[in-house]
Amino acid sequence: FGVRGCTLAPLLLAKLKFAAMEDVKVAITKTLPLYLKNLPIPGEVAGFAELSKDQWMQLAPLLVVVVLFFVNIVLLFTSALSPSAPAKPKMPRVNSAIKLNDPKLVDSKTVSELGEDLQDVETLAFCRCWKSSKFPMCDGAHNKHNKETGDNVGPLLVKKS
Repeated sequence: FGVRGCTLAPLLLAKLKFAAMEDVKVAITKTLPLYLKNLPIPGEVAGFAELSKDQWMQLAPLLVVVVLFFVNIVLLFTSALSPSAPAKPKMPRVNSAIKLNDPKLVDSKTVSELGEDLQDVETLAFCRCWKSSKFPMCDGAHNKHNKETGDNVGPLLVKKS
């Protein structure tokens, strides 16, 4: 179906596009003016009450288009004038100093690594504010953090019994 490298499909598509544009041209320049000219629009507002059912059916497409047009205009202006809901602010990082390049921070310690004789310790304090210089153990840094931020975070206390 090709002639000198051309296929039939692009030729048909071009012809269809031309035909479609011709249809649009005819609709706008001939059909629409004829439709509008033949609409039963009375000379006075009171004349609408005297229209027959068939005359109302002739007016229906135009009325639908006019209503949709005005609704869209109102929606456009009300959305442009009304302030949009503010974007929810991104919560700040809790951890601002410890292993920031790790995708997920997990610390694992053995009892001997904690550096304390656990037999003599009644309570262990684990940091939950991420500010401790001895992380994962609490060093009391949450007190300063709470004063600065109004937060109420404190350590996790693990007691023997």
